[in-house]
Amino acid sequence: MLSCREITELVTAYLERAMPREQQLAFLKHMRECRVCWHYLRQVRATARALGRAPAAPPPAEVKAALLAQFRSWTPGVKKE
Repeated sequence: MLSCREITELVTAYLERAMPREQQLAFLKHMRECRVCWHYLRQVRATARALGRAPAAPPPAEVKAALLAQFRSWTPGVKKE
């Protein structure tokens, strides 16, 4: 059986449906038996939904300018150290 600590590390993979079938079954078994983790999963799911509906804030002007400068000076295939 998965531990509560393992469950917290696997919640994102579960929500994104990115875990192997056997691990998913173990995850769901733990959820049926552990109300604390079940509530944690509900909280993470609700948070993800709320953040998905939140409007994206534009970056500060200085951050935008710095990023644009980096992109403009970028040469494909050349790594800068």
